[in-house]
Amino acid sequence: MAVTTLVREWRHVDVRDLVIAILGRLPGIAVGTWLLVIATQRVLGILVGAIVTVAALLQWRSIRLENTTTNVVVAGFLSGTSATVSGVGGPPLAMVLSGLPGPRVRATLASFFCVGAALSLAGLALAGRVTATQLAHAAALLPAMLLGVLLARPLARYVDSGRTRHAILLLAGASGLVLLVTSLAGL
Repeated sequence: MAVTTLVREWRHVDVRDLVIAILGRLPGIAVGTWLLVIATQRVLGILVGAIVTVAALLQWRSIRLENTTTNVVVAGFLSGTSATVSGVGGPPLAMVLSGLPGPRVRATLASFFCVGAALSLAGLALAGRVTATQLAHAAALLPAMLLGVLLARPLARYVDSGRTRHAILLLAGASGLVLLVTSLAGL
């Protein structure tokens, strides 16, 4: 999905923020991969549940951080760690970039996700955490993702972004909370 956004908006990529965020993401990927190797399923459930719940709450509150070099590096690091562990890496950098113009945010995030996902996948593969079954599942989901991309533009005018955003954040937060509680309870 990030590739389709990048194709449309590539002219607006903030290369400086992208490079800084990627430099922060690299050690974050190493930490995330290390956590996957050493942590139990229960600990990972607690970690992922907490990450998703906190990210949803922070996004719900629309907390914005100043776009400074330090904040972009830290956001890149946190994104690399959380994306590698849970697949949820967008909120830290989105919060730092949220005060910028929409096309610049979308293009920079899309390019960050393209490069970052490739780097995280490479780190996971090097650690032996990518299986043929996982790749087959990803390939099976590809047609549905492409259909969603094709339908998004014509359907966008019928969807109220305010309510949709809140519904998505509520669902994500509830899912994270359920995972956190069940992991803490050992279920």
